Amino acid sequence: MRTFLVPAILMLIAACVGIFAPETLGNGASAALNFTIDEFGWFYVLGSTFLLIMSIAVCFTKFGEVKLGGKDAKPEFSRLTWFSITLTSVIAIGIVFYGVAEPMTNFNAPAAFLGLKGGSAAAAEAALPYTLLHWGLHPYGIYTGTGLCLAFMYWNAKRRFAVSSALYPILGDRVDGKAGDWINAVTIFCVIGGVATGFGLGTMQFTSGLGYITGKNFGNNLMYLIVIAAFATTYILSACTGLHKGIALVSNINTGVYVIMLVFFFFAGGPKFILNIAVSTIGQYIDILPVQSFYLEPAIQSGWVGGNTVFYLAWWLAFAPIMALFLIRLAKGRTIREFIVMNLFAPVLFALIWFSIFGGSAIRQQLLGNMAIWETIQDQGIQVALFAFFKQYPFAGIISVLGLIAIALSFITNAEANVLTVAEMTALPDEADKGDVQEASPHWVKVFWGTLMAAVAFALMQSGGLSALQTSVIVCALPILVLTIFMVYAFLKTIPNYEKYDRTKTEEERTIEDSKDFDLTAQMAGEREKQNA
Repeated sequence: MRTFLVPAILMLIAACVGIFAPETLGNGASAALNFTIDEFGWFYVLGSTFLLIMSIAVCFTKFGEVKLGGKDAKPEFSRLTWFSITLTSVIAIGIVFYGVAEPMTNFNAPAAFLGLKGGSAAAAEAALPYTLLHWGLHPYGIYTGTGLCLAFMYWNAKRRFAVSSALYPILGDRVDGKAGDWINAVTIFCVIGGVATGFGLGTMQFTSGLGYITGKNFGNNLMYLIVIAAFATTYILSACTGLHKGIALVSNINTGVYVIMLVFFFFAGGPKFILNIAVSTIGQYIDILPVQSFYLEPAIQSGWVGGNTVFYLAWWLAFAPIMALFLIRLAKGRTIREFIVMNLFAPVLFALIWFSIFGGSAIRQQLLGNMAIWETIQDQGIQVALFAFFKQYPFAGIISVLGLIAIALSFITNAEANVLTVAEMTALPDEADKGDVQEASPHWVKVFWGTLMAAVAFALMQSGGLSALQTSVIVCALPILVLTIFMVYAFLKTIPNYEKYDRTKTEEERTIEDSKDFDLTAQMAGEREKQNA
């Protein structure tokens, strides 16, 4: 009950303050933001980069061969469906929102520490590597690393479907008591702020795109409320149908829309240029990754790192525990190594393709003398970047409709994943089998959390639009990162002795292992006696 009531009450208060006293929430969030970036930017950088390094390292260890759920566990999804759900439920709304906007911003207003002239050829070549810095290995490394801390504990150690279960190697059975309840409650409260950011971005892009297409102004609170209400109704209904039906169906459709758009713009946007810039981006990204992963411009202090790199890292970190729980639900019957490949390397490859095609095509347009996309961004904001890009190509009307569908589906898949996970985490019956949850939470709990998430998103948008959304993420990420550090410590403590936590083995297997341990101990004792003699 604590897991449910504490975050629910706090978030209801925050939503009411944002709706009825938006300036109060906006001012408070801004003050917290400035303090967090100034004092803890280094903390976000170190923590997120360590999660990435840990994920890659574990992939090549013996632990990577462990099957989640035990050696007889069978996968519940095909690899294609698994990838579709992972891709669209994690940060798809982000790459749709920033797919054109960020490469164009990096091209025309590059970071001060690069010393490049905006709009130059050199800035064009640097735009995508620095975009991938924010949308490549780091975000997926954060989610995968956090997921590793939970996956074995849930599927093999048979602990609760909760963030606190990752701390079992440290706290023992206390993770199922008051300590675990408070940990989960704080996690959910912090996560809602991160979730609201994705909701807000999707709403702003959808309404702005609709207004751009129709020539009308839909950028007002009434329209935001209508769109949020419509999307909330859809993702709540989808979440109530469960993981295997609703989310799988919507995710497969969403991925299909992505593929259609990618194929069209690959050929329409200049295949030769796109391939050249994609290959060049790989090399430059690998080159800048070690340095930029730790760079905080200590002397230059242009604000670019704080407003970009730190913001993105905080966004991923705020989402990490809840999204990690969702991701491990998809991985039953897969090995730890497969989990890492599917959640880290596969999405990064997709991100490279996405930004190379959309961002690369937009950059090519400007290099050819077409300034329309950048001028529209400057005039109407980054939320219309995608639709300004569509307008430069044939069949702009049809593609714009597909774009709206992609935004809506991305919004829905991300939201329903969060609703389903939070609902099961807060209302899972005690009698449910640990390690084999089958959408056991009541529908009213999903309706409650889905509605509250939408209300918080609307409150934040009223309190300052995109700025307020970004602020909420960075502030909420700080306590989540502290929790994640303890989760990582527990995980690293588990790896050398993971077999003692594994409850998927039969009694016969345990007896054989105990016998081997006894024989080995006796043999070592005998050798010591011989040496002493």
